[in-house]
Amino acid sequence: MSHAWPAGAGRIASSGGRGAAARGWVVLALCLFVLPALVSVPARAQTQVQRPQAQPGEPGGGQGDAEEVRRLFRQAVSLGVTERELGRLVESARRAGFTEGELQRVLRLVAGARLGGLPHFDLLNKLREGLAKGANPDAIQAALEHKAQSLRRAKGLADSLILEGWSTRDYSLTVQMLSDALDAGAGAADILRSVREGTPCGEGMPDLRSAFRSGGPGK
Repeated sequence: MSHAWPAGAGRIASSGGRGAAARGWVVLALCLFVLPALVSVPARAQTQVQRPQAQPGEPGGGQGDAEEVRRLFRQAVSLGVTERELGRLVESARRAGFTEGELQRVLRLVAGARLGGLPHFDLLNKLREGLAKGANPDAIQAALEHKAQSLRRAKGLADSLILEGWSTRDYSLTVQMLSDALDAGAGAADILRSVREGTPCGEGMPDLRSAFRSGGPGK
């Protein structure tokens, strides 16, 4: 028994075939173009998150670095460091290539020396000397840190002698002279013996006897 197809059934089937083919092309296009783009978005986002940021003190550092330099500068001035002299040295250091982070370390050393009762002008002189010689920032920083440590040791020696009864003619100058002796290679024992016994500290060393009043403790 034969079946008669409704009129137009062939056209419907043909149309349905074309529609299925079109949908297939759409799916293929999605697979080829849209999905890879969607997958690449998280990768790009991850790359942006993992990108290293400029660290404080490095070229391209944030505004916060400059703000911290200004804060430390004001702090040093409020402690008694001469504003004009310090300002000129900071600008000279910038021109010499110091980063904001390196300037922060310099200002902390200067402010800390002033706060600790050390002759901070010795650090300023050391900074000025390094800049004049064209030394690189790392070398200048190392020299400043070494000098700050030497000044702290010298202050400890001066305080010990004062507690023994010795008196100084100029406390800052005394600390500076003891620091110079330490930098020249004298040991703490050599310095104490030189002052107590009134003998030279060593060849090429500063005469430490002139830093203390003659007569010894209690005189």
